[in-house]
Amino acid sequence: MNRNAKYENLKTSGRALVIFILLSVWYGKPAYSQPKVPEQIYVHFDKFFYLTGETIHFKIYFLNTATVPSRIVHVDLQNAEGSYILNGLYQVENNMAEGAFNIPYDLEEANYLFRCYTRWNLNFDESYIFSRVIPVYNEFDGNNNIMVDDHQELIQRDSVQAPDTFTRGVSIKIIDTQEHKTNQEIRLEIQTTDRNNQPVPASLSMCVLPVSLIDHPDDLNISDIYNDRHTQVSPDINISYQPEDSIEIKGMAYDPVTGEPINSHVLSIYHVREGRFSRLISKKGSFQFKMPVFEGKTDLQIINMNPFQPKIPDIRWIPLHEEIFRPASIQPVPERDPKIEQYIYYTRLRRKIREIFYETVYDSIQLQQPPLLPFKPDRSYDINQYQLIRNTLDFFREAVTNTDFFRENGEEKLRLFNTETMKFFMTPPWYVVDGHFIFNDSLVHNIPFNHLSRIDIFNRNESIFKYFEPIMIQGGVVAIYTKNNYLIDYIRNMPNTLRVEGITRTVTMEHGHQSGQQDAHETPDFFQLIHWDPNIQTNEEGKTTVIFQSNDVTGNIAIHMEGMDRNGMPVAGQAVIQVRP
Repeated sequence: MNRNAKYENLKTSGRALVIFILLSVWYGKPAYSQPKVPEQIYVHFDKFFYLTGETIHFKIYFLNTATVPSRIVHVDLQNAEGSYILNGLYQVENNMAEGAFNIPYDLEEANYLFRCYTRWNLNFDESYIFSRVIPVYNEFDGNNNIMVDDHQELIQRDSVQAPDTFTRGVSIKIIDTQEHKTNQEIRLEIQTTDRNNQPVPASLSMCVLPVSLIDHPDDLNISDIYNDRHTQVSPDINISYQPEDSIEIKGMAYDPVTGEPINSHVLSIYHVREGRFSRLISKKGSFQFKMPVFEGKTDLQIINMNPFQPKIPDIRWIPLHEEIFRPASIQPVPERDPKIEQYIYYTRLRRKIREIFYETVYDSIQLQQPPLLPFKPDRSYDINQYQLIRNTLDFFREAVTNTDFFRENGEEKLRLFNTETMKFFMTPPWYVVDGHFIFNDSLVHNIPFNHLSRIDIFNRNESIFKYFEPIMIQGGVVAIYTKNNYLIDYIRNMPNTLRVEGITRTVTMEHGHQSGQQDAHETPDFFQLIHWDPNIQTNEEGKTTVIFQSNDVTGNIAIHMEGMDRNGMPVAGQAVIQVRP
């Protein structure tokens, strides 16, 4: 190569290096250059206490909008003993997130600590973790002698003295000034302003409930959030956690025979929801990986692809809160005062009314038919055409051509025929039942045949390489679909299986009327949370109109609004109306 050619190559390499460096600076800004400021979180709840079986609705606001952005916010509920009762992940959009928890009916009556935090905020002290003690009452515990027929004196508390209205950036004007009655549309005119009383757009959430359920307006503590939002943080703080833009999973993998940690490059993660494999590296048993943000739930299975080791490793999954939080220091038992007894009375009354009007109530979520794997099988069988067969093994013996059977350790095993090589596979097939891998052949063979709906067979090298891991070329794959998730409890209890919570689906408010809607059969509704709306937005002039409908609750009714203006400043307001029968 001549000198000119070398010079041109050097210039080209130099330009490429400069471009690479510039792109690295532009796209790969190092963690230490990020602003070392915590994200200021505030949570607005629909109520201040709850009964078992109810839903905790909440809206999460990130008040300092210029700090490091997080796409995921964590929420959990812990009891006084340090056990975690509920937890969820919520996606942050426009510096806000909306969420809800369904409280189990069998939860013990107690105080629980609600925590809301981002992984970024774990770099700072616990004062930046939003927390609030939430009393949860069980209506079947405590004073069960108060029955509906003996509860007339508590009804008078509907007319409890109303607190003063207030505004901290949110002005609430009642458009219709006439007397308000039950089951009537109520129209509100909303105006949001900044600290200089100038109009400003804002995002708000609103709850409507009897004033008897509110201790005093300063329960909101939103002014304290405003005063602390510019707190200075030491620049020398150690950054251990980066802002989350994906779901992070941690754990330890052990050999089930020796109990020793697994050091391996051949552990494979099977994503049941997507029917996809990805490789996992385990060092001294420890592993860590990330998943893209998704909604709902999925199962992960970690499979050891080393043919000389057991396929199912013992896995200990490490939840994030186990790493960082101490048990909550809270009083275990909440106090029952007259307003709680009144609330429980109305809950019992409402249940009796629902029973009278034969309203259907579902106490559990029904299992759904599992989705098919996103793979094209080499052969598929509709089991409805083979109803005289007793079990899976008989099906392969009688309905599938070119199968081989042998006994190993006292159990009958199956071998498939590879239609590409025209030879039998070396080992028994890998079984996938309802999207999950199961390594107990006898259990699969003895699934009652009337529980099956479909069987797919992958017995060509091309399809196995395309959809699965290469080691499965030794045995092929059989995918079995049941009508009712027949082995789901066994699958979920396998030591290598994790039920992963993705972004929690929003739970809509079941109770109360929606504006402009009427039930076909008008049934009395005494639900104390009259209305909850987490998605109110004022326009550029800071104005909007909100319409909600009252139910059969009478007395002084409080309209609470909280939120954040366009500049990240907290705002709040309250108005009180009187509803008569």
